[in-house]
Amino acid sequence: HLRAICWTRQRVSIRSRMIMKMLLGFCYLSWLAMVASFHQPTLSSHRLIRPFDINSHRSNVLFSTTDEIVTASGKSKYSNKNTEVEFEDVQPKVPVNIQQLLEPPTPDADLISPFEDLETEKMQLATEAVGRLKEKSTTNGSELWLWRMVVLLMSALWGSNFVVVEAFTNVETSASLFAATRFWFAALGLFPFLFTKKLNRELVLGGLEVGLWVGLAYCCQAVGLVTTTANKSSFICSLQVLFVVLYNAVMDRKLERKAVASTLLGLSGVGLIELASSGGVNVGDLWSIGMPVFFGFSYIRNAKIMSKYPDSALPFSALQMVAVAGMTTVWTLLDQRDIPLDQLSELLSGGSLLAIAYTGLITTALGVVLQSVSYKHLPTTEVSVLLVTEPVWAGVFSAIFLHSQMNTNDYVGSALILAACLLCEIPNKVMKQYLPWLVPDEPEKKRE
Repeated sequence: HLRAICWTRQRVSIRSRMIMKMLLGFCYLSWLAMVASFHQPTLSSHRLIRPFDINSHRSNVLFSTTDEIVTASGKSKYSNKNTEVEFEDVQPKVPVNIQQLLEPPTPDADLISPFEDLETEKMQLATEAVGRLKEKSTTNGSELWLWRMVVLLMSALWGSNFVVVEAFTNVETSASLFAATRFWFAALGLFPFLFTKKLNRELVLGGLEVGLWVGLAYCCQAVGLVTTTANKSSFICSLQVLFVVLYNAVMDRKLERKAVASTLLGLSGVGLIELASSGGVNVGDLWSIGMPVFFGFSYIRNAKIMSKYPDSALPFSALQMVAVAGMTTVWTLLDQRDIPLDQLSELLSGGSLLAIAYTGLITTALGVVLQSVSYKHLPTTEVSVLLVTEPVWAGVFSAIFLHSQMNTNDYVGSALILAACLLCEIPNKVMKQYLPWLVPDEPEKKRE
């Protein structure tokens, strides 16, 4: 029961039961989508055709895409990780001798140059391949919407995480013990993925490093939610988008106008939320500031390592959870000076066990798996924009289950923070059409 998770003794209402059934239904649909993605590989619609450079290739390949190769002999070969199919085109093609093409034609030749034949051949094959790509992409339109719903579900799960953690860090159980138990559940859930790929030293060290940043962020979340609300914590955590933008601007030594505008909007939103609270800035708010910083570092390092090992997302996520679980265990030993067996037995019984299982297996382990798989089906920008709705879900769940209220300043500040995050994720090409003053024209390069 969700009311049991939130540590209340009131009778569960019909509305709470319906919401619980909806969440379980979304979880089931997301699991089906993830299983289907492993057995039915899709052809992405945003792959680009690479032009053929005759000087850099010695084979008879005219042009290629990521999933399709068309050869000069007329055979079209479609391949991916699981299948490899080879078939003949309808129209016959003329074999091309690359050595003959490399030799310049004689001036008194009456025939058409083989280079012109090659260009005609390339155009015909390109037209046919693009038509096949469009046909395949239109059939996968429903799957794109399914994965958009999966990302929204993932954002809702992460938003509900703030509500559950706030409910259980207000009881006598320490925040460190709750975090350690939660992440050991998540690590055990992702442990089988460690054996799906052969791990090298760089990947293992990278996973442990990213897990260190993630662990620090979750520790700040657990400590901050002892004295602050789930609404304020979730909106402060959403500033991680601004931190990544500012970090990249400092490293590139180029601060764009869009980054400045996003930072001002985000700080204004946080200021309104803090001024709206009765007690002003408290200790929990200061601890919550560590979340966007450490989460931002984890995203930066994660992107850099995943660019080298794109097929090792799941074992890399498992390494992160193992590192976070070990770090929170050390935090518990330093905080309690010993393993509190009495508190641990309370956590592993009744509604507390449901909360641990929900935050460990659903919002953490399943969320990491969905995030890793969704990046293979949707563009990164689209996923980032959909994940911006996380604090909105946190506010909705907090109002329903914890009966927290938001005033006018909270709504305005939350809207400013969401606008700042969206402004960071909108591409410059789209921004230039609507807000051209935020994206200045790039200076033209001087011709030599």
